[in-house]
Amino acid sequence: MPNSIQSDYWYIDETNEFLVCEVNEITGPSNPCLGQTRAFVPYIYSIDRATNVKTKLYPINDPQITDESASGFDAFVLVPDCNSDFNFSEITKPLISYNEKDELYNISFLGKYTDKNDGVTLFNYIFQYVNEQVKIVRSIAIVPEAKKLSKKYTFENGHINTEFFIEGNSSHASFLGVTSELFTSITRPVSYKVKPVHHNNDLRFNFVNLDYGHTGTVANSALPLCSSGGYIAQRGNDLAYRTDNCIRVDFTCKSYSLSGESQLGMVQMTELDGVSAARWVEAVTLSAGPAEGFCVFFYEPTQEDSTVFEDVDLNGVNSSLGYCPASAIQIGQDRLPAAYTGITLPGYVAIAFDLNGNFATTAEGKSGYYTDGLTISQTLCTIGIRGNKVNDYKALSQSTAITAVPLHEYVEAAGDATYKDFRVELTKQGKEIIIFGKLNISSDYIELHRLDMSRLPGYNFTVPPKLKVGLSSTTGGGTNLAPSVFNFELKSFKVKGVKAT
Repeated sequence: MPNSIQSDYWYIDETNEFLVCEVNEITGPSNPCLGQTRAFVPYIYSIDRATNVKTKLYPINDPQITDESASGFDAFVLVPDCNSDFNFSEITKPLISYNEKDELYNISFLGKYTDKNDGVTLFNYIFQYVNEQVKIVRSIAIVPEAKKLSKKYTFENGHINTEFFIEGNSSHASFLGVTSELFTSITRPVSYKVKPVHHNNDLRFNFVNLDYGHTGTVANSALPLCSSGGYIAQRGNDLAYRTDNCIRVDFTCKSYSLSGESQLGMVQMTELDGVSAARWVEAVTLSAGPAEGFCVFFYEPTQEDSTVFEDVDLNGVNSSLGYCPASAIQIGQDRLPAAYTGITLPGYVAIAFDLNGNFATTAEGKSGYYTDGLTISQTLCTIGIRGNKVNDYKALSQSTAITAVPLHEYVEAAGDATYKDFRVELTKQGKEIIIFGKLNISSDYIELHRLDMSRLPGYNFTVPPKLKVGLSSTTGGGTNLAPSVFNFELKSFKVKGVKAT
């Protein structure tokens, strides 16, 4: 920020003095993910007209941003809620005005961003001046929407919107056809729960950070984990979206595998001699996808009259995508069968961008179809849709192979993968689903698939008044149930209520 600029003066007849103001930026420590905390402090001075003596009225002590406000000056009251995203090239001259009715003074100025396309932020401070003492009554920063952390749905610099939380899919499972306590306690695969991680301003799903140099301090590499899952979802205490409007989900992501023998991945290994308790994760060359996929899911929130708001949890990996129950998932290098219960709060509908093509099939012991007349077979890179808890999360629809906007790509290096934009709309009072995609920011959305659930013969359901939203991604079985992985990176994720037309 340039040097501070002093305002024009304000003359007070009763006291025969001038008030002037200059603005200074101060910084202090913050969450390491958010950078420095910034406050733009109005230094207010009184100048006696008779003696020309200049006295600082505010702040009395040198301002500091500390947890305890050790200087006696609470600078946090002047810290805007989007403090980490300021980049000003200029601060305009502060203006001082007086409201006779309220007997309050007003200081306002503009912060002009280095990038002119970002616009300006208007700062406004209301203060009271009585008996040579200044008290800040209110501070306001009117910030462009793109600069507000509360309106920011990307993940730059470790940011995540306060509406959402991230978690790894629960992988604790019951094992099928096995009653031996020795077997289930010793040779079962390790139940890892891998959260998405920040990586190059994206959220990277199902990745394990590791250190090839064995320094034990900084991970210098990361590999995707087979039979793993992670998700982002609305917090339990966040507002749900009304289904009488359109609920729109926009997200930008990369979905790719490395070509040839380049796709290393992690896989769970287990000693099967019935005696050893050895279990570990090993880096091997795995089948280079596509394996499983990513999924937008709508679910019923905790009841509003409840005293405890629950965060949703997903139990399951592989082709369940964590949403629907599955009774015979094969996990680990030795492909041990396991059963998963799926989403913990009542699911309403899930839309899978299904790279492996098995989400809507009965593979791995998932429930069948909403009607006896429907059959769905594995088809790579399709959109699969499953219904609600009341109908046992049965499959409702599967598209043909999606080619207009590729759901997955093979590349020689991770940097060669391209971002794609996708949109999922739940409209017509929660009864119709429309999925769109586009190749890049300058292109138009293309409709990829559409399903009107109210037109499905024999599919009876009640639309909840409100729903919440999440997005999951899992790796898993791959083709022929061989361990397989792919890479999924989420650049942005936004849920919005749109007035129904």
